[in-house]
Amino acid sequence: MYGFPVPIKFFKHYMQYLSQFVPNLSSQYEKFSGFFGPNNKLVPGVTKSDIPLKIVRSGIPPKYRGELWRLFCGVQKKIAENPGLFEEILEKHKTQTSEHTWQIEKDVPRTFPYFNDIEFDKKLRRVLVAYSWYNTVIGYCQSMNIIAGVLLVFMDEESAFWTLDNIVKEKLPHYYSSDMEGALVDTEILEDLLKQYAPKLYAHFTNCDIKLGIFSIPQYLTLFACKLPKETTFRIWDCMLYEGSKVVVEVMLEFICSNQDELLKRRDDADVVTFLNRQLMQIFIPEVALSRNVLVHGIDQKSLEDARIKYTKIVSQQAKNQSNQTMELLEAHMNTQFSWGEVKSIYKQFLYLSDSTTETGDLPKISLSTFKPLIRHVFPKWTNDEFVSWLFKAMDENKDNNLDFRELITGLNTLCKGQSYSRCVTVPIKDLSLSQISLNS
Repeated sequence: MYGFPVPIKFFKHYMQYLSQFVPNLSSQYEKFSGFFGPNNKLVPGVTKSDIPLKIVRSGIPPKYRGELWRLFCGVQKKIAENPGLFEEILEKHKTQTSEHTWQIEKDVPRTFPYFNDIEFDKKLRRVLVAYSWYNTVIGYCQSMNIIAGVLLVFMDEESAFWTLDNIVKEKLPHYYSSDMEGALVDTEILEDLLKQYAPKLYAHFTNCDIKLGIFSIPQYLTLFACKLPKETTFRIWDCMLYEGSKVVVEVMLEFICSNQDELLKRRDDADVVTFLNRQLMQIFIPEVALSRNVLVHGIDQKSLEDARIKYTKIVSQQAKNQSNQTMELLEAHMNTQFSWGEVKSIYKQFLYLSDSTTETGDLPKISLSTFKPLIRHVFPKWTNDEFVSWLFKAMDENKDNNLDFRELITGLNTLCKGQSYSRCVTVPIKDLSLSQISLNS
């Protein structure tokens, strides 16, 4: 359905879901048909308040979904107020590039690679590029390609552009920024709710130093679109765009609490993330994701907004350290071949040895004197000071005589995981036998 692949190991679950979904589809169309005229367009004058929440939560039929998402996000009004603006932006900047357009070019082909659809990629590129020039405060941020990609499944480019604008500015403010403040704040709120509704699990995470944000932040930013089966994802979006961002927090809390027994058996981040991702991929019945077993009456949107104000003050103080560390770890995990456990282990050693007296800004760094014990911890046989000094200089990309974590992990990735040629570029053959290069040397 929709052109998205289903993993072979979950195909049986998917077919079971279809056996229930298809027979119920006609009754779902009947619930919404009164709001639509010919060509599946909304009857003039229909407003969001005319659509009962109950039928939205029961699921919007695919052919009506795009029109209703547009309605929930006030897209028609935006288009009327800004006629032709989308195309004007593209025309005005058609010969220009920026740091954002460069990143968009990298992200578009890997958004939904299984589509293998050149026309879809063109549409996605146009929406993201136009938005990067329109919203110059944000430009383009991580996961916006996923959000825009999902929107394009159900609507045209201009509608996707304005719906994306509504999500970024109103539905999920501060999510799509370089510091991900909104997602960090909602993770703090999630942990507070977990403490209230699942105190045993909260205590377990605390005692094991399990950072819930490693799992929650990617799901918040993509609105579950990368892991959940697509119809389940779209049903969550139906409710989120209608009811507000509280739905995202509700779904996350219910999901984690529903897996409490298994989570209590797991004692590190990597195991928790792997388990939860696998569980998400199996939720083919949307009602399971939208159940309210813990939050019987749901979260009040106004109460959530008040909590966000409270936690924003806390997070803004912590963000420089906490989010930088989280981002460094996430980026290191995504951009290297190290496992999550290896990244954490290296980062822990890096922080322990970092020079607190070095005036290098907010991010910790290590000097040559602290690099030596670290590199010998990884490679005990490397005792030649001259060689270790040369290696330090080779990793020091900005030549400030210090290594930040990105420089360190990139260098170690080349040494431990890289192809023979890339290893030779970093380490002269005469200084080191390639057979010695191993994380366990």
